[in-house]
Amino acid sequence: MLKSIFSKAVKWGVIKDNPMKNVDEPKDKVRHRGMKFYDENQIKQLLATLENVDMKFRISVKLALFVGLLMAEIGGIRIDCLNFDDNTILINKTLQYDKDFKKYFLGPTKNKKSRIVSVPSTFMKELKLYAEKQEKLKEVHGTEWNPLLNQEGNKIDLLISRDDGFSNYSHNL
Repeated sequence: MLKSIFSKAVKWGVIKDNPMKNVDEPKDKVRHRGMKFYDENQIKQLLATLENVDMKFRISVKLALFVGLLMAEIGGIRIDCLNFDDNTILINKTLQYDKDFKKYFLGPTKNKKSRIVSVPSTFMKELKLYAEKQEKLKEVHGTEWNPLLNQEGNKIDLLISRDDGFSNYSHNL
C-alpha cells in the first residue's frame, strides 16, 4: 500500500524517488490459529456432566454453548432482559471490572450495539426456573440482598449472581 502511495507521489512530482521500490511485499501469514469446535459426542458429554453442576454454572455454560455469548455478556444479563414469550434475551450490557476503583459495573457490549438473541425453548424454560429461583432468593434475603448498583444507585438484578445478589464473576473477565 505504501509502495502505491509513494508511486503516485513520484508521478505527481511531490518526491523524486519511491523509498518503497526495493521493499518486498510481506508474505501472507496465518494470524489466527484454526478454531476448534466440540463434536456431537463432546457436547453430549458436556451436557451430561452439567446435570451434576450447580444450576447457575450450568446456565452460564449453556448460554455460551447454545447462544454463543461471551462471559462478560453472560455476566451482564439482567432478569428483565429475558423475554419468555418469544424465547429471546436482550444483550445490551457487559459486566466489567474497574481495577482502579475495584468495583463491577455494567458497560457497553464489545461493539457498543445491542442485539436480541434467540434461545431454544427448552433451555428458555430452564432459564425461567432459574430466574424464579433468583427472585425467591431476593425475597428470602430481604434487606440483606446485595445486588450490583448502577451509577444512580439503583439495584441491578443480574441473572447470574451469588446467593446474596451480587455478581458471581471474578474480576478476571
